[in-house]
Amino acid sequence: MTDNHGDSSDSSQEPDDPFDIVLDEDFVKAATTKEPSARARELNARWSEQPPESTGRRSDTPDPSGEADPWAEQDRPARRAQRVWVRNLVLILAVATVVGYLVYPRHGKAPLTETAPTGTARPGPTPSPSFTNPDDQYFADSPALSWADNDAGIVVPAATAVGSPATGVFPAGEVALGYDGLRQLLIAGNLDPAVLSGGPVTDFTQLLDSRNHLSEELTKWISHPGAGANAIDVVTRFNPTTTRLLGRTVKVRGAMTAGIDKNGDLTVDGDYEFVYAVGPGNGAGRPSRAVVHRVYVLEVATPTGFAAQNGKYLMSNYASDIANTACNTYNGYINPAFGTGGGSSGRMVDPYASTNLLAGSASPSPTATASPPCGTASRL
Repeated sequence: MTDNHGDSSDSSQEPDDPFDIVLDEDFVKAATTKEPSARARELNARWSEQPPESTGRRSDTPDPSGEADPWAEQDRPARRAQRVWVRNLVLILAVATVVGYLVYPRHGKAPLTETAPTGTARPGPTPSPSFTNPDDQYFADSPALSWADNDAGIVVPAATAVGSPATGVFPAGEVALGYDGLRQLLIAGNLDPAVLSGGPVTDFTQLLDSRNHLSEELTKWISHPGAGANAIDVVTRFNPTTTRLLGRTVKVRGAMTAGIDKNGDLTVDGDYEFVYAVGPGNGAGRPSRAVVHRVYVLEVATPTGFAAQNGKYLMSNYASDIANTACNTYNGYINPAFGTGGGSSGRMVDPYASTNLLAGSASPSPTATASPPCGTASRL
């Protein structure tokens, strides 16, 4: 008989598990590899043959099916690049807006003060959004602001026959010729750049009929000016060393008419006002204006058959009144006082008031009607 001391094992039990693995709940949770679901295996098999189309859904939005989106990781770099591009575009637009605000010129109403030094080319006036014509800034507080510019203010009316059977009838054609000559003389004597800047008056004198000798007299007055021999009684001239025109615009208003004078002659009359913006010749100082009221009377024809020379015009009378020029100064130029109304007598004169310059004058006459006493313009 054999004794088994200290051995309590039962020889009938199963041998020990060599891997010692217990397939309980803790073992399943600790597994590092998981078997895909049946749904996932089905989608992977299908997409291996035909990749899915993008649905436009954000990859960070949960799939209602509860399955992971296999395209989410592939779309994420593209979305990140798109966000960076949008951010950069916003920054560029913001910087461009700030730079544009700082450097873009903001125009306001241009000042009237002129500061160009003598002998330098003057730029034109700065355009102002308030005026269609930039030169209108020089007439902003003047009644002349609404007047026509330059020769657009000298309009020839429709010509009609003038006269009666008792005095003789002058056909419309002769009246039209008179109107045309009057317009040419008004432009040459008051708007021609060469004449305005104190240059030769040839453009004016070449239009005159030689039979009243005004052409020769005017030439003498320019070379030897004096009392009773002042060229500005007939044409508008400024001394370029003391005065310069501002801009290229002269404001003009007036009218021309045709009639029969006391001798039975056909005449055409032009009654016009010209307003000039002027500044000191040295470029420093306040600008101002000069107002010239001028009348020309042309004799066109007589009942006995007289007619002016071809392309020439007989000036039978003229008159002028000039506001803002030095009193008792006879140098052949208009001499404005800048920033004031001019004159020194203390008598206030409104240059825009309606006056008859030929009242009381002897007509026809090749000499100027006497100018009114010197005064100070109430407004320019």
